[in-house]
Amino acid sequence: MCRQALLARSARATAQLLASSSSRSVIVPCAAALRARPAPFTGHCPARMLSSAARGSVLTAATSSWKEVSFEADVLPAVAPADVEVHFVVASCENMVAGVGLRPGDILTGASGKTVEVNNTDAEGRLTLADAMWFAQEKCGATAMVDIATLTGSCIVALGSDIAGVFTPSDAMAASISAASKTAGEKVWRMPWETDYFESMKSPVADMKNTGSRNGGAISAALFLEQFVNKGVEWAHVDMAGPVWNDKAGLPTGWGAAMLAEWVVAQAAKK
Repeated sequence: MCRQALLARSARATAQLLASSSSRSVIVPCAAALRARPAPFTGHCPARMLSSAARGSVLTAATSSWKEVSFEADVLPAVAPADVEVHFVVASCENMVAGVGLRPGDILTGASGKTVEVNNTDAEGRLTLADAMWFAQEKCGATAMVDIATLTGSCIVALGSDIAGVFTPSDAMAASISAASKTAGEKVWRMPWETDYFESMKSPVADMKNTGSRNGGAISAALFLEQFVNKGVEWAHVDMAGPVWNDKAGLPTGWGAAMLAEWVVAQAAKK
């Protein structure tokens, strides 16, 4: 089967997974990470986190079923050369009202050891995503990483429902994501990297707050995630809150699967 056919199959399969879910709230943040050494397909499911490693490409998924996630991770390896190792990490956890749920003012310590003051309990996805990024770097040895998430409504306000926002301090990373998006036919736009916006996220009792000013909220969300990127790791954040869902059809789009697959193929071609 040709690479284009595999990518199309992957995008359709992802959309089917999303469509089988009961609501949009199950779409979970995930991180795709690379390192140079190949590895066979493996998978494991630590507490409250799903992770799979595949020799090949990456996609976004939204499901609590390990069988469905492993199917997606198993399809895409055929599209990429064998000299790139890809880890697909999904930070999946319950998001329910409970006595141990988040409260404003809580101080959380992430897997990285950094502390976060919760000033907005609706900005919980970035907390699990930060741990997924730590896992990709510390446990998987990633040297390049793309996180992709339905992270902010601010990005939809800025770019509408057809375009995802790309946030990165790296010109090379932005260029590689842009090239992959054009090949895949999935629209992205690089957003401003305004580091001064992190000032609104500083906390007197923790390393940072989990949200900043409402103005520029998509940018401050990306700056929050940057705090969990190790020095020397190439990284980009893709906010796909707009194009991941088709409101008119009432269905998910499978957006991002083809773009990430093309990105992985391109990274391998550079070696």
